[in-house]
Amino acid sequence: MAHGTFATVLGCIDGRASIPTMLFVKNHLGVDFVDYISEPGPDKAYLHGTPEAIAEMQRKLNVSLMAHHSGAIAVVAHHDCAGNPVSRAEHLAAVRACATTLARWQPTVRVLGLWVNEDWQVDLICDTAQALERVA
Repeated sequence: MAHGTFATVLGCIDGRASIPTMLFVKNHLGVDFVDYISEPGPDKAYLHGTPEAIAEMQRKLNVSLMAHHSGAIAVVAHHDCAGNPVSRAEHLAAVRACATTLARWQPTVRVLGLWVNEDWQVDLICDTAQALERVA
C-alpha cells in the first residue's frame, strides 16, 4: 500500500511539458506524489487511438487509481506537440473532451484538463470539481 496522497497525469512524452505539469498538479491539488502516464499527443491518443491503445491507457490509469488511490486525473496537452501538431484551439477542445470522457469513466475521481503554453506555464482549462460545485 502506498503512503501519501496521489494524483495521476495523462501527459505527453515531451519532457518540456512534464516538469511544469507535475509541479502544477502537486501544488494545485496539494498531493504528495504524481503518477505520470506518458503518451505522444495524449489528447489525440485518448480520443482517437485504437481500442487497444485506449484500453492500455485505462489499464495504466487503473493501476494508479487502485494501488495509489489517486484522487484526481489530469489530462494535458501542450504547445509545440510533435505527437499531435494541431492548433491551440484544437488542443483545448480535445482536452475538454478527454476530461469529459474520463469523468464519465471514473465519476468519483476529480478530472482536470490542462494546457502547457508557449512559455511552459500550465493553464487550468477545466476541472470537474468546479462543475460539481456549480451543480450543488
